[in-house]
Amino acid sequence: MTELNNITGFFLVDFMNIEQTKSKFINELWNTLDANNDGVFNNKDKCEIEKQNNSNLSIYTKFENELGDVSITKTDCESACENAYNIDDVIKNLKNKNILNENKPAIGLISADITEQTENNTVEKRDSQNRLIYERDEDGTEHFHEYNDDGTEKSTTKYTDGSINVTIRDKFGRAIYREDSDKKINIIYDNEDADACTQEISYSSGMKSTLKYNEENELVEFTSSYNGFVAKCSKQNFEYVLEVINTKTGDKQTFDFSSNVEGSFDEKYQLFNVLSEIGADILYDLATENPKIRVRDVEDNGAYAATNDNGEYIVLDRDNSIDSVTFIHELGHIIDHTYNSNKEEGFSSDNPDFQDAFNIGVSRFNADGNKQHKERNTSTYCTWNTLEFFAECYEYIMTGNCASSNVITKYFPEALELTKQYIDDVRKGKYGKRNLT
Repeated sequence: MTELNNITGFFLVDFMNIEQTKSKFINELWNTLDANNDGVFNNKDKCEIEKQNNSNLSIYTKFENELGDVSITKTDCESACENAYNIDDVIKNLKNKNILNENKPAIGLISADITEQTENNTVEKRDSQNRLIYERDEDGTEHFHEYNDDGTEKSTTKYTDGSINVTIRDKFGRAIYREDSDKKINIIYDNEDADACTQEISYSSGMKSTLKYNEENELVEFTSSYNGFVAKCSKQNFEYVLEVINTKTGDKQTFDFSSNVEGSFDEKYQLFNVLSEIGADILYDLATENPKIRVRDVEDNGAYAATNDNGEYIVLDRDNSIDSVTFIHELGHIIDHTYNSNKEEGFSSDNPDFQDAFNIGVSRFNADGNKQHKERNTSTYCTWNTLEFFAECYEYIMTGNCASSNVITKYFPEALELTKQYIDDVRKGKYGKRNLT
């Protein structure tokens, strides 16, 4: 390995070769620091450098003395080498860029530049400009803040369960990027002074959506795509209209709030927001089934799906049930409701084969010492009866998760497969025209 004595002083270049020389400088510096080739420069490299017993140890010692217990990636190193002409410049840039690691906030800051306040098991640290750089909440949640020369700020929150959220804000303090384990959001504002924006969201499931907000931060339109379906919902003649297309067949279905949703303007707006969080394939089921949705005061703050002479309907409690989980579950009941060739209504879950598969699962469930009960949104809600099992399965099949998912997959594999089959049969029209009145 090339000895790096010379790079501790200025390295002189002509302008024609500056990029090549800079690249060489970065690579040689990194090869020196990351002695054990694990992609991170930290105190583990010191042992390896000491084994080599060469002059590179002095470079490591200089970094260690200035930066403490460091943990720096090559990307950090490359960034710190911008506008740097010697080792001192690199170290200075690392301090200014506020390089962090998991164990020690504000690694890039000299300890004298940090003010720390501790109270009630919380910690708050600020830099020499009184900018917040680190917080620890009572529950152990940590917040790291990095500030860039262009005025942007990156905030990283590490929760005690291991999950991480990232937010980047522009120089006006507006969030322009958010990321968590479920999704990534790019936020584009109409102009520098505006709060009106467009959010482009990519979910880990593969779903993509675009949400448009006005100056009052009110959602005014959304589009989404998932699993071969494309949905769009916006106001038309003062009412929300949802349009969904099956891109495989070209079939288009419409769900009109003016004729299908009973509730106040605010309640319709709540439902509009809920639909923006739901996959386009589920929205296609909604538009195809076309049930009435009634927002009311419901006993026990619950929700239910039912039928009458005017067709199928979903009732949601106005205070506690206008949410995506409840809505998808109740839509599952609507999917379960079918008609036979004689226009006699019934439920797929009433089929004797389905009942038998469900009872097999219940026997397994009880044999493990478990008990069936009907408490909503619990891990055993699916065991109460075949109707609730079907609705929970619909949510699990369409979203990959539900309150009962572990119980369903462990004890009811046969009934789960039949649910998938019945949902497919409904979509293929095996039970004839839907929503017969």
